[in-house]
Parts: sequence; C-alpha cells; structure tokens
Amino acid sequence: MKLIKIDTEGAEGAVLKGAVTSLSNLEIPYVICEINRLGLKQMGSTEKELRDFMRELGYDPYLISDQFPHLQKLAPDFFMKSIYVFNLLFSKKIPWKRIHKKCGRA
Repeated sequence: MKLIKIDTEGAEGAVLKGAVTSLSNLEIPYVICEINRLGLKQMGSTEKELRDFMRELGYDPYLISDQFPHLQKLAPDFFMKSIYVFNLLFSKKIPWKRIHKKCGRA
C-alpha cells in the first residue's frame, strides 16, 4: 500500500491515531487528509494537532493545490488562510535503499 486518503469530516485525527501501527508497520509513504477546520473543531481537534501528530510519525505536510505549484511544502508555523475545505499530502521520507529493495534493485 502506497497511499491512504482520509476524508472523515473532522475525525481524521482519530482515524490516524487508530492507524498508527499500520502506518508504521506497512511503511505507507503517503497520506492525504481532507482538512475541514469546522469538522476538526467539532471533533475537538485542530489542523495544528493533526500536522504535529503526523510530524511525530515522520511525515512532512504539503498543500495540494489546483494552481502551480501543485504541491507546496508547509513550514510548521504556516497555516493557509481559507474558509474552504482543502487537502494536505503527508509524505514520509523512506531511505532509497528500501525503495530499491522493494523494486527488486540492490
């Protein structure tokens, strides 16, 4: 498995906390989460908490945009000003040796 997409209208943090073992054991390199700030607030969470949790697991956050550049790496203290729902890609750095090994290369 290479990618997980989570769209649970604010329960993304709870889903990720429940999936922490799978994320680690399966070495899933990419997770896309829909960010619905109102939904997160209603579930007692925030975008910052979600991003901090993913950072602790070794994932970097990127804003997915329909405008160029389509992926923008987000600094820990940068939060997009938007009233709309948007998606973040969390990317985990995997050592090249592991990638080549999985592809059958040494």
